[in-house]
Amino acid sequence: MKRILISLTILVLSATTAMAQIGVFNHLAVGAGVGTQGISVDVATTLTKYAAFRAGVNFMPGIKVSDTMNGDISVGGLIVPAYFDVEGKFSRTTIDVAFDAYPFGNGFFVTAGLSFGGKKVAKLTGDLSKNANIGDGDLEIGEYKIPVKNGKVDGAIEVKGVRPYFGLGYGRAVPKGRVACRIELGVQLHGKPVPTSAYGDVTKLLGVEAQDDISKVVNKLTVYPVLKFRIAGRIL
Repeated sequence: MKRILISLTILVLSATTAMAQIGVFNHLAVGAGVGTQGISVDVATTLTKYAAFRAGVNFMPGIKVSDTMNGDISVGGLIVPAYFDVEGKFSRTTIDVAFDAYPFGNGFFVTAGLSFGGKKVAKLTGDLSKNANIGDGDLEIGEYKIPVKNGKVDGAIEVKGVRPYFGLGYGRAVPKGRVACRIELGVQLHGKPVPTSAYGDVTKLLGVEAQDDISKVVNKLTVYPVLKFRIAGRIL
């Protein structure tokens, strides 16, 4: 086993050295940024004069939103109006890998890659205890029916765990000097958000138009906009 590990290490080092001699992976930079994905840190390396590779992680601080909502709850075959307090928690951590192409050899770039992250992007909890005699049932909000247990709602909004990314901007991932800034604008294709519940399956009501804000957002928000400002320093 030790011989195999030593052989693999020598092979990787030899390949890295050889590629550096032909201008590939011969420069390395670390960067930090801020934008709609939160706070980001990454590393980047040159491939050629016209291309670079990046890998990094984004941290979106948790944001809480509280509100009072209304809907209809079905309990024992009866449908009654329900008013309840709801708290939404939005947070996301993603890992990005991307290739930058510099078609003109200057700072303008187009980029494509993948973002990996947890499927759950928002948590929705509610308390229907202010409505008398509500135990287990189904809460109808817009075009969705969400399970209720002991008067509680415990739901979430989920998207795809692997999300293609496309963007463009100006500024090199690996600075030609020691330090450089860059701006990037793009979209993350995470698919149509899907409401889920810890208490069972969420069903969609047929023939019901989306009237509430949650349903409208779920139906339309199939992409996540990305705007990022980054500063990087070349270390190699």
